[in-house]
Amino acid sequence: MATTGVLDEAVGRARVPDIVIDCSAVTFADLAFLRALSGSGSEGTRIEVVAPSLAVRRLLDVTETTSRFLAAGHPRSVSWSAPVRTPRAPAN
Repeated sequence: MATTGVLDEAVGRARVPDIVIDCSAVTFADLAFLRALSGSGSEGTRIEVVAPSLAVRRLLDVTETTSRFLAAGHPRSVSWSAPVRTPRAPAN
């Protein structure tokens, strides 16, 4: 959680049209992390996530923001599909 402030500040200072963030080493991602990705950067800056860790992929999946942040054409991007959830039969 302490690093989301660093991410928010760094992205906010960037003056480029595209920012690519390697998230392969992220071990914990919560709504503060998502807010840092969503609310950061200047107007018109696109933020893309490459090499998302399992924690990042789960967060993007649960919040339905996968298509917003995952870089489709980047060589290190990772395709992510949510696991199919099958209903469980009630226990007897």
